[in-house]
Amino acid sequence: MIELWILLALISAVFCGAKDILSKKVLNNKTDPYQLIFIEYLVLLVGVLIFGFTRIDFGAIISSFSIFILKCFTLFCFTFFYFKLLETYEISLISPLTNLSPVFLIILSSVFLQENPSVLQILGILLIILSTYVLEVNINHHSHDNPHKKHLEMLKKLNWKTIGMAVLMLFLISITGISDKKIFIAGNNIATNLFWTSVVMIIFLFAQLAFTKKLDLIKTAITKERLFVGIITNISSLFVLSALAIPTANVSLVIPVRRTSTLFASIFGGLMFHEKHLLKKGIATAVMLIGVVLIAL
Repeated sequence: MIELWILLALISAVFCGAKDILSKKVLNNKTDPYQLIFIEYLVLLVGVLIFGFTRIDFGAIISSFSIFILKCFTLFCFTFFYFKLLETYEISLISPLTNLSPVFLIILSSVFLQENPSVLQILGILLIILSTYVLEVNINHHSHDNPHKKHLEMLKKLNWKTIGMAVLMLFLISITGISDKKIFIAGNNIATNLFWTSVVMIIFLFAQLAFTKKLDLIKTAITKERLFVGIITNISSLFVLSALAIPTANVSLVIPVRRTSTLFASIFGGLMFHEKHLLKKGIATAVMLIGVVLIAL
């Protein structure tokens, strides 16, 4: 029987994949990335106040202050570095790299959470990492006859400063996952996690926009399209946090399973059914599913 946390992580992956496609379809060049992030956490804050107000522990920010600040700080810094990289490089280069973060997560979860996946589960994680990377490269460079050669050529142009920033970015997002698990271990529930995460992140965003003199972006941030993307994003986050809140669920396993969102994004976007590179996409999908099965064993 499939464990509940796997189902929750897979459902999160479905919504995450839908979010990726919607972001590309409903957003235009006039959207500043920080506007979308602001909408995401505004929707989260309003949603948790409406549907989970009675379950929020307003004192948790004191008792678990360091964990909440660490989570939000690493999440905000990850976002900052991600957008910094996108200012110089195309998303087709940067996006596939984010799928490598579970490598850091395996190491960090072992050190800070004493999680020790089995040999088969580690193999499953590595298969998911490999297949999501291959699939995303094919998606982002599908117009090229040899997408992996194209991606390799782009990687060779990276300087050491950029590589360092990319590695730090992957390290930071892994720490965010560890922090979420620590928040639940400390006895906080999902509503409390979501509430304080949204509050602290909104404060960080206001500080960032004020520092860069871009507070005017907030006035034009709210649109129906961005609100819809924000809702889908938070539904995905709700499911993955529900998985992490289960005591027997390891963050080193939950996050890689959620990375299968790349598969669902390709299906929703119709890219899975394009004849070009169909064999490579099919193999990557099969390997990804084998990885999920190994993790579930």
